[in-house]
Amino acid sequence: MKSLKTLLVPLAALLIVMASRPAEAKSHLSDILNKGSRWSLNVDGEAGVLELLGGHGHQTPDGGWEMEMDVTWQGNRGKLIASADGQNREQKVMLRLRNRGGIPVYCDGYVAQYAGNLMAGTSRYRAIPGDIKGAWYAMKLR
Repeated sequence: MKSLKTLLVPLAALLIVMASRPAEAKSHLSDILNKGSRWSLNVDGEAGVLELLGGHGHQTPDGGWEMEMDVTWQGNRGKLIASADGQNREQKVMLRLRNRGGIPVYCDGYVAQYAGNLMAGTSRYRAIPGDIKGAWYAMKLR
């Protein structure tokens, strides 16, 4: 069994390295969710390409951002609504879509911290009794 000192020295060194790492700036929401971008979207195992067609947005009084865009997924049109707070710490995203069968699906979630190429959250189908919840994720296609 290793002594406590043997375990703490590498741990302390790791903490010093992590604390000294320069802070990375998070990409702004309007740069991540831009017109024409394409995302591989999976909603409860049903996959397809989400394409952002364009829309409008504005800066909020606190320096944040709100936007609404038209999108397509699996041949159906939908909406993407996104917002970021003034410090750009929390970037929320909502998708209002229809799956291949035409059933409305609502996806609420977040853009991944510092990555800018991943979104994820919970999904729900109001047409299904009990408002069953699932999961969704999207990865930006290059």
